[in-house]
Amino acid sequence: MSKRSQLGIRSREWQSQTWRKQRHLSFTRGRYRGRILIGAIIAFTLPIAAKGDPVVLDFDEIPAVEIFTGDPVPESNRLSDQYLTTHGIFFRSSTQWVTVNVYTAAPSLPNMITGATADGHISYLPANPVVATFWDPDNPTLPAITNLVSVTNDLNASSSLNIRLEAYDLDGNLVDFDEHPDTAGWILSVSSPNIHEVRYLGTNDSGGASIDDFTFNTPNSVPTVSVWGMLALVLCVLVAGTLVFRRRAMA
Repeated sequence: MSKRSQLGIRSREWQSQTWRKQRHLSFTRGRYRGRILIGAIIAFTLPIAAKGDPVVLDFDEIPAVEIFTGDPVPESNRLSDQYLTTHGIFFRSSTQWVTVNVYTAAPSLPNMITGATADGHISYLPANPVVATFWDPDNPTLPAITNLVSVTNDLNASSSLNIRLEAYDLDGNLVDFDEHPDTAGWILSVSSPNIHEVRYLGTNDSGGASIDDFTFNTPNSVPTVSVWGMLALVLCVLVAGTLVFRRRAMA
C-alpha cells in the first residue's frame, strides 16, 4: 500500500472519529437543552410558596359595638374586604362578611370575630364558619397562597365542645386541620405550602367561641398563564421534544 493511500485511510478514520465526537456532543447539548426547557416550564407553572414576615390581625381598629347572641349585625360590626388591599385577605361567613364583636374575654382587647347567619345575625355555630381567603393585595382578583395560619381562642371557653381550623388549597382540597376542645386562649394552627383558604368552625350559640390574633405569613400570588403564554409553553415543549427525538435518532 502506498504512503498516499495510508494517509488517506488515516484521514478518513480521523474524520469519522471527529464526526462521532461532534454528534455525541451535539446530542448531549440537545438533551440538556430539552431538560432545561422542561424544567423551566414546570418551575413557571408551579405555585410559589408564601414567605415574608407574619401578619397579625387583632381587629381592634374595626369600630364595632357590643352585640349578643341572636342579634342582627350592624354595618359597623361587619368585616369583609377591609384588609384585602393591605394584607391580601378576605373574610366571609354564611354572608359575605364575618361578625366583629366587642368581647371582654378577647386575648387582645377589645374585638374578636365570629360567624354570621345567612340572614345577617351573629352566630357561633359550625354551620356558619369564619372563612378567610388569600389574594394578591396589588391585584385582588389574583388568588394567593400562604403556608401558615393560626388563630387564638377567646378566654372564656365555656362550651365543652371542640373548635376546629381547616386549611384548603386552590382546588378546594383539605390540606391540613387542627382540632381541640374549647380551651381558654388555645391557639389553633395549620400549615401547608399552598393554603388559599381557611375555615374556623366554632361551637354553639349558648357558649360560643370567638377568635382573635388571626396570624398568617404574607401570601404570594399564584402565577397565571394567559392564552399566549400557554401557546408559548406548548411551543417550548414541542421544541424540547423535537430536540431530544432528533438527537436520539442520530445516535
